[in-house]
Amino acid sequence: MKTAASILAFFIILHCPSVKAQEKGGHVTDDTPTETNGFYTDFNYRDLEPIVIRKGDFSLEIGGHIALDAIKYGYANERRSGLEFDYATLIISGQFKLLSWRIEPDLLGRNTPSNIYDAWGSLAICPELRLTAGQFRVALGSEYATREENLPFAGYGFTSYLDGRYDVGLRIDGDLLKRMLWYEATATLGEGFDPEGNRLESPLFALRLVGHPFGWIKEDAGFWRSLQGFFAGVSIAHTTDFDDPVMLATPFESRVFKTRDLDGDSGQWIHYEFGYHRGPFRLAYEHVTGTADDVPVGRGGKEDMDQLTSWVVYASWNITGEEQVWKAGGWVKPAEVPSGESSFFDFLPGRWEIGARYSNADIDRDLFVYDYTYYGQSTQEVRTFSLNLNWHPRDQVRFSVGWVKTIADQDLTTFGDTDRDSSFILRFELLV
Repeated sequence: MKTAASILAFFIILHCPSVKAQEKGGHVTDDTPTETNGFYTDFNYRDLEPIVIRKGDFSLEIGGHIALDAIKYGYANERRSGLEFDYATLIISGQFKLLSWRIEPDLLGRNTPSNIYDAWGSLAICPELRLTAGQFRVALGSEYATREENLPFAGYGFTSYLDGRYDVGLRIDGDLLKRMLWYEATATLGEGFDPEGNRLESPLFALRLVGHPFGWIKEDAGFWRSLQGFFAGVSIAHTTDFDDPVMLATPFESRVFKTRDLDGDSGQWIHYEFGYHRGPFRLAYEHVTGTADDVPVGRGGKEDMDQLTSWVVYASWNITGEEQVWKAGGWVKPAEVPSGESSFFDFLPGRWEIGARYSNADIDRDLFVYDYTYYGQSTQEVRTFSLNLNWHPRDQVRFSVGWVKTIADQDLTTFGDTDRDSSFILRFELLV
């Protein structure tokens, strides 16, 4: 009932009038929306626009994001096939001069302990320096830094599950060297949660750098401009303790690895990535290595769990020609096809995209030896292959068909005491 009421509230907001506040004055024609107390109202159901309020330097938008899945799990998977909401949030964002903010309540409450994803404010002093405080997503790689509606896949790979989180803290970021180098420095309080909603209580300090070393090449440089899309990045993170679990799940959220809290004295993550994007194509690789230091193993002994590793490689192609765009740490909405250019698939309506991803995780065997997890609940090594076809009939709407194949080294209860699973998804997504 709570979920149904939340979804109903979401759709009520979608059908509220879009409000465009203007400064008073100017000639009002018959086509101009009616003025009420200094605000102009205009709503077009075909545009699927959020509520928008503007008054001088102040702006406020209220929208939302839902993802409804028709999912068919493998024959032995313990999860039930059928219809389910994977994601349902309100999105409240705004700006006043240099200050911006975002609040994103979670209407489902499944993957957030306190029913909220984002709740932060940001001060953009200049392109080289932006300050952010509050609860926000902490990503050490481009995949998890990308919101799911901008990924070509449903769900994330194992690298994102290992070191991705939401947490409360401070962050500074910006573009340097004429946007050839982007940096982000983060400090959190240890009041966060992982992508599955598990509490993370270890404070974290992280530095991330991503560079486009050939970004200085101009568009009129002929062949050499094709080098612009090469990028590489590295992140280093330190936790002042490691009193957290280690958890992995497939992109369709079948859990394949879970420990109890490790109670380590500290921890580190090293995450690096490199790839290439040009026009409608992108290819990227990410690798993460983590360590939980001084984990108790009984009889007063302690050991380092230094093999918390995963890697992912993914590629996607906008077959209707839209350009892939990397910005401020992750992938954002693709750019429109430049004027005068065309694609062989121009006859297709809307935007079409295909994507493929391979993800692998290899976790320290000592976690089994010292009873932090056990076979059946967890597997020491696991890999997934994802394939997706997406259609965007308009910017705010996406239909997706996806397939994920999972192969584990050991039998898992989540797969009905087998070591593999093959699941399919049909997703409808709305973002306004």
